Amino acid sequence: MSQDNVEVVREAFEAFNRGDFDAALERMHPAIEWQALDAFPDAGTYRGRDEVRHFWEAWQDTFHGFLLHLEECVPVGEHHVLAT
Repeated sequence: MSQDNVEVVREAFEAFNRGDFDAALERMHPAIEWQALDAFPDAGTYRGRDEVRHFWEAWQDTFHGFLLHLEECVPVGEHHVLAT
């Protein structure tokens, strides 16, 4: 199951990079936590699909052509994935 979750995260990142936020978010758990590093504007933790969408939309509006680069994606336990 955990490797399946890694593939779901990869698919979500691909959907994001196509600009399909709906497809990206529907692949993510409703209680997703997205952490923006302290070095970035709007640093903090965004919880849930609505907050994550708002964060993504703000970044797309500010940084035209913004894409996510998935460097590492590993299962953590049975149901979680850590993506960096």
